[in-house]
Amino acid sequence: MPMYREDLMTADWKSLTQPERDERLRRSREEYRKRLAEQRAKEDAAFKLDLAVLRDAGVDDVTVEYSGGGDSGCYEGVTIDGEPFEETVVKGVDEARLADYLMRFVDTAFAGWEINDGGRGEVVLDVPEGTIRINHTRYFTSEDCSEIELSVV
Repeated sequence: MPMYREDLMTADWKSLTQPERDERLRRSREEYRKRLAEQRAKEDAAFKLDLAVLRDAGVDDVTVEYSGGGDSGCYEGVTIDGEPFEETVVKGVDEARLADYLMRFVDTAFAGWEINDGGRGEVVLDVPEGTIRINHTRYFTSEDCSEIELSVV
């Protein structure tokens, strides 16, 4: 089953009736939601394992810094208890996987944060508590308009 609408627009698309098109789109959306749920379940399970490893290592917090604008953005760095990720001795935790998982919460809470003027922030995972705090700054262009009338005569 195709995942994207473009995949559904095959040569036979024009020959389908509207109800047939609707059904094809419905099945495609259903399949996509199923795949997404399966992927999220895998990511959740991996995060739980990572969290256990971090707790066993005595880690207090993990911080992911991010920034973006102009329609692109990404995480810039990961620290564990204030130290760069690569300098820590936590084994078995993948930096990119952990950052991607935590960035999912930014994407949910601040959808489109990287669009136009963008934004920046940090996601802080409190490892012992298992909670996440997001400190987010949104950039935007503003204007201040004034109108005055002057007599020139």
